[in-house]
Amino acid sequence: SLTRGDGSILYKIEDGQVDFSGIESGTYDGPRLEEVVRVECMSEGAFVRLALLRLARNFPGLNSEVSEVAKDIQTDISYLSTSNNSPLSGKFDEREGKVTFGQDVTLEEVAQILRQFDFGIKSLHFDPLGLSSESQDDKLNVFYEPALRSIHEDAEGNEVTFNFLREESEGTLRIVRLLVPLLRALKHGGLVIIDELDESIHPLVLVTLVRLFTSRRHNAKNARLLFTVHDTILLEEGTLRATEVGVVSKTLRSGTQLTRLCDFEGQPSVGEFRKQYLLGSFGGIPFPYI
Repeated sequence: SLTRGDGSILYKIEDGQVDFSGIESGTYDGPRLEEVVRVECMSEGAFVRLALLRLARNFPGLNSEVSEVAKDIQTDISYLSTSNNSPLSGKFDEREGKVTFGQDVTLEEVAQILRQFDFGIKSLHFDPLGLSSESQDDKLNVFYEPALRSIHEDAEGNEVTFNFLREESEGTLRIVRLLVPLLRALKHGGLVIIDELDESIHPLVLVTLVRLFTSRRHNAKNARLLFTVHDTILLEEGTLRATEVGVVSKTLRSGTQLTRLCDFEGQPSVGEFRKQYLLGSFGGIPFPYI
């Protein structure tokens, strides 16, 4: 559902039933809006697309509040899935001698985080031979992931160059892909949604990534990070508050449910939640048996 700050409902979709009474008009009545949702957002009875974005696109003049929320979602939210690791691309500006991802995250900023995370990478560079034929002008060139080179040091302190895409580990590839939207959010605010944040990432690096968003020093713009994870290290004392952790449980009767730790009676706002979770106190754990 989409509600206003005072709690009044703009529209509601629940158990396959829709209610557009808060936004329908004489021109765009409820049945017409329901048909749009059914045709464009559903497949075999299940939702496969966001109704909000379809309504804002098809009926831009329907309701200004709906349009504003849709605009915020499209501009302020980044979503990354483990099944859709899009390749990195960047731009090299010869006038400034700077490589950027998008408009604002520089290659050096990514390399600096990698050094702090102790990935063994001294710096990142691009190979001019990997420049594509695309360009906005003679001085601005586009490069893609195969053009990236990572610089390491051997035991004698000599630089060793790796082909980033072919010779770095899956964990290093993934962390660099994650860092671009994360750093952008920390700079400007917004929401980043990541499925399986802990995939191919060391637990201590995982904790440090999350602390970039819980630290006021690093997150002055109040960026938000919403993610799924299986690693229980984040439940150790002091990493996350009870209000910031939700446990997902699957049941035959009620389907998939999410319950925040703060909803369990007697839970402190901060504490050692890991042992309780693994003992099954919060649900949401498998019971493997061989």
